[in-house]
Amino acid sequence: MPTHKKIFAALDLPVLAALLGDAGLKFVDIGGRDAAFQGLVPLASLAHYYVSEPDVAEAKRLRELLPRVTPWRSVTVIDRAMASRPGEASLHLTSSPGMSSLLEPNPEVTRRYCLAHKYGVQSVVNVPAFRDKQRLD
Repeated sequence: MPTHKKIFAALDLPVLAALLGDAGLKFVDIGGRDAAFQGLVPLASLAHYYVSEPDVAEAKRLRELLPRVTPWRSVTVIDRAMASRPGEASLHLTSSPGMSSLLEPNPEVTRRYCLAHKYGVQSVVNVPAFRDKQRLD
């Protein structure tokens, strides 16, 4: 049984569930490689899930996968990077793809937490970017 079903199967909180259900919760995941953020899955049936994933192939995979594997009210996959301004942005592709970012990794910080091996920049590519909050409405 999936974790989110185990958690809510043991709880009988109809008032809280009704309040959260009516709240129109929206979760935004910046860079959704692989799967939905597991910490949010227990609330999936109560929320709309938005994921920004500029890798076109990964965005397509997520569009197909996420609605099948988690019970989100809705799933919206945006195949652009979320940035401070629209247009193009430089995406730093790292040795661990899930760590790629519009921000250049700070080697001093990644070494401090023994993560430097995941944050080595392999290349920099330009990706389409958006900042329009209406994309999430």
